[in-house]
Amino acid sequence: MDGWLHGTFHEACLARGLLSSDANHFNAFQEMVHNTVSASSVRQQFVDFLLNVQVAEPVRLFEAFVDHMIDGEYSALSVQMALSSIDRELRTRASSIVAFGFDPVPVDAENYNDDVANDCSEEFATLYDQCTDEQRNALYWWLRLAYLLFKVELERAKLCSSIV
Repeated sequence: MDGWLHGTFHEACLARGLLSSDANHFNAFQEMVHNTVSASSVRQQFVDFLLNVQVAEPVRLFEAFVDHMIDGEYSALSVQMALSSIDRELRTRASSIVAFGFDPVPVDAENYNDDVANDCSEEFATLYDQCTDEQRNALYWWLRLAYLLFKVELERAKLCSSIV
C-alpha cells in the first residue's frame, strides 16, 4: 500500500486508517492501572474494557498490562490464574476470553485454588492437632487480627474505587 509492504492484512488496514489502533485504549488503560489499588480491580476493569470498548488487539492489551493483573510473583501459573479469573467474570456476562482471541484457560488453572486449599487444609489440621492450648489460643488471636486487617483493607479499597 502506497509503496509499503505490510506483514499482514491487519497492519495494512491500520496503516490505511480503516481500523482504529489501540493507542488510545492503551493510554486510557495505563491511566486506569496507575489509579487502581489491586490486581483484581485491574482484571475487572480489563473485563469492562473487553465488553464495552472496541479493542482491536485484546491479547496485546493483556500482555502489556499482565504484571498489574496477576497476584504475587510473575509466573506462567499466575498468568493462567489471572486469565482464569477474567474468563470467569466474562462467563457471568455471557462471554469468554476465547471470544476475544485468547486460548481457552487450562482446566488445571481453574481448579488450582481448590487443590491448594485442600492441601493446606489437610496440613493445617495435622499441625493444629500437635499444638498446645496456649499455641492454639495465640493462633486464634493472630488469625483474628489478620481477618480484621483484611476487612479494613477491603473497605479502604472499596472506598478508593468508589472515588475513582
